[in-house]
Amino acid sequence: MTKNLSDNGFTLLEVMVAVALIAIALTTLLASQSQSVSFANSAKFETIAALLAQSKMSEIELRQEDTLAADSGDFGDDYPGYAWEVTVSDVSIGEVFDLSDYLKQIDLTVTWGVFSYHLRFFYYVGESSAGGTSIGGSSRNPNVNEFSGTKRSGIEAVSSAYQKGMTPPRI
Repeated sequence: MTKNLSDNGFTLLEVMVAVALIAIALTTLLASQSQSVSFANSAKFETIAALLAQSKMSEIELRQEDTLAADSGDFGDDYPGYAWEVTVSDVSIGEVFDLSDYLKQIDLTVTWGVFSYHLRFFYYVGESSAGGTSIGGSSRNPNVNEFSGTKRSGIEAVSSAYQKGMTPPRI
């Protein structure tokens, strides 16, 4: 009685090749799954951080000019792990124009774990006729000087002075 070897099933080499192919396919699938979870976390952070940054910027806009200062904190129990940091700095254009009395640069960073969201904006600071400073450039007497009045007219006056090559007058 002779035995035919081809009827016995798979050889060891065939089984090892099949296992190797399955391992490669599963590794690729798991890597893509991990990447999609990472993208979902990143998208979640970008959405929430943008909304939180907008909320924090609104709070900053409501502050008086003399209370604008570097600060940091978190967003409480509603958003665990989310933190914010604000820096306020003066703005100048080269050595000629010191706009620190008119513009403030406000940088806000929202972080969550390894993710970070950065927002920068410039804020116009105008002076009122009563001698106090008001955020947003609103003024009780628009005839005080060319920098009084609305936010837009104050920025246009600074821009106009810069384009003419002269130093803006101090309020």
